[in-house]
Amino acid sequence: MDTRIPPGWTLVIADGRTRLADARWQRPGFWTDYAHGDPQALADYEHVKRELLTAAPPTEN
Repeated sequence: MDTRIPPGWTLVIADGRTRLADARWQRPGFWTDYAHGDPQALADYEHVKRELLTAAPPTEN
Protein backbone atom coordinates (compact mmCIF):
# COMPACT_ATOMS: atom_id res chain seq x y z
CA MET A 1 0.00 0.00 0.00
CA ASP A 2 1.26 3.47 -0.88
CA THR A 3 0.60 5.96 1.92
CA ARG A 4 1.94 8.99 0.02
CA ILE A 5 -0.49 11.68 -1.12
CA PRO A 6 0.05 12.38 -4.82
CA PRO A 7 1.17 15.88 -5.85
CA GLY A 8 -1.75 18.10 -6.81
CA TRP A 9 -4.20 16.44 -4.46
CA THR A 10 -6.22 18.56 -2.06
CA LEU A 11 -8.20 17.96 1.11
CA VAL A 12 -11.65 19.54 1.20
CA ILE A 13 -13.74 19.58 4.35
CA ALA A 14 -17.27 20.82 3.70
CA ASP A 15 -20.84 19.95 4.63
CA GLY A 16 -19.68 17.41 7.20
CA ARG A 17 -17.65 15.48 4.62
CA THR A 18 -13.94 15.12 4.00
CA ARG A 19 -12.68 14.54 0.46
CA LEU A 20 -9.12 13.86 -0.60
CA ALA A 21 -8.64 13.89 -4.37
CA ASP A 22 -6.83 15.57 -7.20
CA ALA A 23 -7.66 19.28 -7.37
CA ARG A 24 -9.12 18.79 -10.87
CA TRP A 25 -11.65 16.34 -9.43
CA GLN A 26 -12.54 18.70 -6.57
CA ARG A 27 -13.94 21.53 -8.69
CA PRO A 28 -17.68 22.09 -8.30
CA GLY A 29 -19.62 20.10 -10.87
CA PHE A 30 -16.72 17.89 -11.96
CA TRP A 31 -18.46 14.57 -11.33
CA THR A 32 -21.71 15.77 -12.91
CA ASP A 33 -19.77 16.94 -15.95
CA TYR A 34 -17.92 13.62 -16.05
CA ALA A 35 -21.19 11.66 -15.88
CA HIS A 36 -22.61 13.75 -18.73
CA GLY A 37 -19.58 13.13 -20.93
CA ASP A 38 -18.09 16.63 -20.82
CA PRO A 39 -14.86 16.42 -22.87
CA GLN A 40 -12.76 18.44 -20.39
CA ALA A 41 -13.99 16.42 -17.40
CA LEU A 42 -13.30 13.16 -19.23
CA ALA A 43 -9.81 14.35 -20.19
CA ASP A 44 -9.07 15.48 -16.62
CA TYR A 45 -10.24 12.13 -15.25
CA GLU A 46 -8.12 10.15 -17.69
CA HIS A 47 -5.07 12.34 -17.06
CA VAL A 48 -5.23 11.88 -13.28
CA LYS A 49 -5.97 8.15 -13.62
CA ARG A 50 -2.94 7.74 -15.90
CA GLU A 51 -0.75 9.63 -13.40
CA LEU A 52 -1.85 7.32 -10.59
CA LEU A 53 -1.37 4.14 -12.58
CA THR A 54 2.10 5.08 -13.80
CA ALA A 55 3.41 6.45 -10.50
CA ALA A 56 6.45 4.65 -9.15
CA PRO A 57 5.61 2.32 -6.29
CA PRO A 58 7.02 3.23 -2.88
CA THR A 59 10.43 1.80 -2.03
CA GLU A 60 10.89 -0.58 0.85
CA ASN A 61 13.22 0.69 3.61
